[in-house]
Amino acid sequence: MRIPRMTGPPGQWHFPVSETVTLRALTFDMLRQEIFDWRVSNAQEPGNIEAEIDAYFCKKWPARCYAEDKDGHYPPGVTAEDKMSDRVLRWVASMVDIRRVPQGGWPLASLKTAESRAKGCANCPRNIAWPSGCGGCDQSVKTASARVRSHRAVPVENLQACSLFGWDNESAVHLTDGSLGVTDDDPRRKLTPIHCGWHVTSP
Repeated sequence: MRIPRMTGPPGQWHFPVSETVTLRALTFDMLRQEIFDWRVSNAQEPGNIEAEIDAYFCKKWPARCYAEDKDGHYPPGVTAEDKMSDRVLRWVASMVDIRRVPQGGWPLASLKTAESRAKGCANCPRNIAWPSGCGGCDQSVKTASARVRSHRAVPVENLQACSLFGWDNESAVHLTDGSLGVTDDDPRRKLTPIHCGWHVTSP
């Protein structure tokens, strides 16, 4: 079930993010952005904000909501958790979690390694677009992701997201395997194309 984005709920758009804090906004997109910013600033995983807003209002005012095909707004067989934008958001949120970030930031690979990886990613079939369509949300994720890589960059375009690892390629290419949590025996490495910077050959 979904709450209509234009007409919205009775009264103002709002959402309780804790027992003592309720965020308010003029539009659905503004509320979604407020929730995202609050959770990131409080070292929480953003989660599937859009679905949570729908669930919150449709439970309180079911008559205001409507069902879409298969009671969802994602392609058949694809859940909210499968959306690339959500996977990247969760990855970035985990990488900026102050409880996990080492003092001084995540260890970085050499620029030579980063550029080599980036060239492989740019031409990889698993390199797919991830922006959600919410301009403010996407920019917040990009800004947070830039912090993960200490704002480094390589002269390679078309770095999107990895559909296998679920990370933002623009930042991942700069990080060491240890920072990424990728071990030598990680089974996903065998599923990567041969030109991938994380590829290993099956024994």
